[in-house]
Amino acid sequence: MSEIISVFGINWKLLIIQIVNFGVLLLLLRHFLYKPLLRIIEERRRKIAEGLTDAAEAKNALLKLDLEKAAHEKYLLEESDRVVKDAREKAREEEKEILRKAEEKRALILKDAEREGAGEKEKILSGAKEEIVRMAVLAAEKILKNQDQSVRN
Repeated sequence: MSEIISVFGINWKLLIIQIVNFGVLLLLLRHFLYKPLLRIIEERRRKIAEGLTDAAEAKNALLKLDLEKAAHEKYLLEESDRVVKDAREKAREEEKEILRKAEEKRALILKDAEREGAGEKEKILSGAKEEIVRMAVLAAEKILKNQDQSVRN
């Protein structure tokens, strides 16, 4: 073995110093590079896990909001149907009231028209009676004149 070492020209002292230097370098790299790098990787891993958790919570919150939105839309639809139904019922009641008032007004107008018609009829009949009387008087005068002329002739 010593022949192999001398053939390759290895210096024991230099080899031990290089091993010590390499060990110191490994300790320094581990302390200043490897541990901070692991800390950064772990921090990223934690942030990714936190992000995934937040995303899952956001997804659940979104699903919950969608369900609440659907329930609210259903409530609003039912409420609007109720309002429309109430409005229709009120319109029917108002229609009945308007028809009732119109019927009352029609009855009053009809009654007034009948009263006016009866008054007009009385006026016409009274005028006709007067005309008949006047015509009868004229006819009687004419008959009397004709008789008076025939008696004179």
